Amino acid sequence: MGPNLASLEISKCLKQLDAPTRVKILTTILAIMERRKKKLQSVDFSYTMYDDLFLKQFAEIENMSLSQISLSFFERAPIKEPGIIDILQCQNNIVHLDLSSFLNLTDFALIEISNSLHLLKTLKLNGCWLLTDFGVESIYKLDRLRILDLSDCDKISDRGFIKAIVDRKRDGMSQLFLSMLPGLTDGVILKICLTLLNLTVIDFCGSDCMNDTSVQFLFCYLKCLRILRLNGCVKISDAGLTGENLAVAAIEIWDVQTTFAICELRSLQELQLSGCFKVTDLTLMNAFRFRELREINLAHCVQISEQGIVAMSLNCPALEHVDLSDCFHVNDRCVESLSKHLLRLRLLKLVRLPLLTGASVDSLVNNCKVLRYLHIRGCHKLPKDSGDRLRKIPTLRLSDETHQRAA
Repeated sequence: MGPNLASLEISKCLKQLDAPTRVKILTTILAIMERRKKKLQSVDFSYTMYDDLFLKQFAEIENMSLSQISLSFFERAPIKEPGIIDILQCQNNIVHLDLSSFLNLTDFALIEISNSLHLLKTLKLNGCWLLTDFGVESIYKLDRLRILDLSDCDKISDRGFIKAIVDRKRDGMSQLFLSMLPGLTDGVILKICLTLLNLTVIDFCGSDCMNDTSVQFLFCYLKCLRILRLNGCVKISDAGLTGENLAVAAIEIWDVQTTFAICELRSLQELQLSGCFKVTDLTLMNAFRFRELREINLAHCVQISEQGIVAMSLNCPALEHVDLSDCFHVNDRCVESLSKHLLRLRLLKLVRLPLLTGASVDSLVNNCKVLRYLHIRGCHKLPKDSGDRLRKIPTLRLSDETHQRAA
């Protein structure tokens, strides 16, 4: 079976099985790995139920050199000599390591990663909540790092992060994920921007460190950004996104003040601003001018309305994914403008918009030529036959929520 098997994925499995059945399947998986160890390059066991004994047996497979490993762990692990340490010690050619939601990962395991995996380019530690500055500081040794995810590691502070990333040259680093980190302050943002000039992806969702001043540093220095995720950054307002009426300028030399607008990120392809409730039409009219932007999330931006949506649809013609859920000022004219001007529109979310009527359905049917996914529930003024009318869009993949009129 599979003599040239190079990649093995068994993710999100074995959760509903009884213990004997699970052990039998895991034993079979280990046998497959043993037989195909010379060809095997990648394994993905993320979000799959297994115990520390499985990890120990994994590590005992000799002459297997993996370049990519994805593991999650939800069971109790021994404090001394856990299985993950054994794996890290014997698999020292790993290039991509994803330990997201490995709940028992400790600082000592992270130190082992930094000491042993000198080829590592990708390190994902999302949700490893036991990690502290003591372990994170060791990331300093990983000089080939390209992608780092420390999201939801809420014990990390400025001190650990600066030692790990900012205190050495990182020209090759391209992606940084720092969402839900209450220990980071806005003081670290400028240091990130000055050190990681070639970032193409950055994620600060839900982080208190992002405000009108710190977001200006992103626009000033990170000109290569393609993906910017700021969902839930509630301190950001029009002033930060447009550079207008800022209390403090991003750069001030003598009497000359310089500010920046988000439209200066000319390569931006994805922008996530869900929950940034201070953002208004002013930003959409004055700063949303993107020729390459493909995805925009403005859900819960409750102050945007027709003026802003119309301007965005005219100035961002490449948009393919748009989310306006819970923007309760969005009306039929907004949907008409989106459907007419966004010729590439493939996914549209219009959830809980009380002003939409049958006119919006007509606009979508008449103008959308490539729309595939439509979420349009909780819009109480829509007629009962909306689902049947939307079936006239030949490319649309209808789901229950697409044609269901919420009560």
